[in-house]
Amino acid sequence: MPRIAICGTDSAYRRHLRLGETPCAPCRAAHVDASVAQAKRKRLERLRSEPCGTPGGFRRHRAGGEQPCGMCAAANKQAYADRFEAKEKEKESQRSETPFFKVAGATTSFADRVFSYVDVGHPAGCWWWTGATDEHGYGYIGRGRRGSGNIAAYRAVWELLVGPIPGGMSFDHRCLNHSCVNPDHGEIVPGRVNTSRGWLASSHRRRTTCHYGHPLDGRHSTRGWRYCKTCTRLAKVAARRRRSSDTSDLGVAS
Repeated sequence: MPRIAICGTDSAYRRHLRLGETPCAPCRAAHVDASVAQAKRKRLERLRSEPCGTPGGFRRHRAGGEQPCGMCAAANKQAYADRFEAKEKEKESQRSETPFFKVAGATTSFADRVFSYVDVGHPAGCWWWTGATDEHGYGYIGRGRRGSGNIAAYRAVWELLVGPIPGGMSFDHRCLNHSCVNPDHGEIVPGRVNTSRGWLASSHRRRTTCHYGHPLDGRHSTRGWRYCKTCTRLAKVAARRRRSSDTSDLGVAS
């Protein structure tokens, strides 16, 4: 009398199929495990001839449950780097006709990501940034490559459309709209000039008196800052009085 395969085995799975039955759950699970094991055995047989120091040798170690040797690990790492470089070169060749300048540390899809956050429909001519912004309202976006960090949105648009910004120079928003990334609304100037043109510096230049109504009649000798001589004199008098009071409380003659 022939033996009947017990459910929960691959043989029982095939018996169900021969009899036109729907395999039970234990048989289906056993069939999956058997299929995976068979695929591993076949793959290992194909990889047995792969020598060490090659990506095939790395896969042979992994398929056999072994720790890859140093030569195989280095060969696999180099093969991965070569594939990544070839893929990047292919992307670059596909975008060789791009009208944009290259941005340091940015991926090939950087321009597409940047301009997907730009809204050019503002009546004043500003290009509004609709992506992430910092606490001051300036937009920013990641360059895309690992470890390359973020870049200001207005700088990204300028470098894509106009070109790199020289070192020590900054983008000055002539429209005073921090969310604007329109290159026509900006100018590349030294950082000191950009600061002097800011709204805080401009408002200070328009002032003629201090908070107490005294005239701003003093000017710093080296930095050129304006200040109130009256408030400075009163502050010095108050400081002398405090020092005199402190010494008298300690019993020291002033």
